[in-house]
Amino acid sequence: MAPKLLLIGKTLGPGPKYYPERYNRVGRVTTPKYSIKSRAKPLTQFVGPDANAYHPELFPRMKDQRPPCYTIKSRRPPLKGFTTPGPKYALPTT
Repeated sequence: MAPKLLLIGKTLGPGPKYYPERYNRVGRVTTPKYSIKSRAKPLTQFVGPDANAYHPELFPRMKDQRPPCYTIKSRRPPLKGFTTPGPKYALPTT
């Protein structure tokens, strides 16, 4: 009896012209050829401020009076109520 041939990797013979695992019900399985999304900017290394960019002497001291760093906006005025009469309103009879 002849020993069995072990098929590892490729199969023997010409095989099918189109491999069925590369196709699905709508066509060939490939990567997208185009994208709607724009290209991402290349990543760059963070560069902090220069050594001469720090000038604490230009700012007032902490104990001095200074303008607020942020403000809280005031509330909007309340909405006006309905000026139309209610559903059971009737003009008085004279």
